[in-house]
Amino acid sequence: MRRNTIISLAALVFLTGVLPADSAEPIATPAIAAPAARGVAAIGARNTAVEARNSAALDARALALHQYFYVDFPRQLQTLENETQLAEAEFALIARRVESYRPFRSFGHYAATYTVDQSWQVALLAAQQRLQCLRNDQADLWRQRGLAVAAFALEASSR
Repeated sequence: MRRNTIISLAALVFLTGVLPADSAEPIATPAIAAPAARGVAAIGARNTAVEARNSAALDARALALHQYFYVDFPRQLQTLENETQLAEAEFALIARRVESYRPFRSFGHYAATYTVDQSWQVALLAAQQRLQCLRNDQADLWRQRGLAVAAFALEASSR
C-alpha cells in the first residue's frame, strides 16, 4: 500500500510540474505600431490572450484535480478499506484460533500443541501489525488529500 501512496504522491508532483508556469513562458512582444493603433482595442486584445492562456492552464489544473478528487482518491480509499476489512477478518479468525489453544497451555512446553499455539500467536501478531499499517496508510492518504486541497487553495489565492 505504501507503493500506492508513493505513486499518488509522485503523480501529484508530476502534475504540478506539468502545468505551465507563468514566469517560464516566453513573453510575446507585440509589434510596434503607430500610436493610433495602440489604443484600448489593442490592450483589450492582449488581455484577452492572457486570460485565455490562464483559463487553459486553469482548465488543465482543474481537470487534474477533478481526476484526483473524484477518481483516483476514492479508488485508493476503497482499496485500503477493502484490505483493512479483510485484515480485520483475518485478525479475528487468528485470534479465535489462538484462544482455542488456551486449554492446552496448562501442559506447558511439553504439550503436542505448544509449537502450533506459538505459531498462531506469531501469526496473530503479524496480522495485528498489518492491520495497523493499513490504518496508517489510510491516514496518510487522507493527509495527502488535505495537502492537495491546501496547495490548490494557496495557488488559487495567489492568482
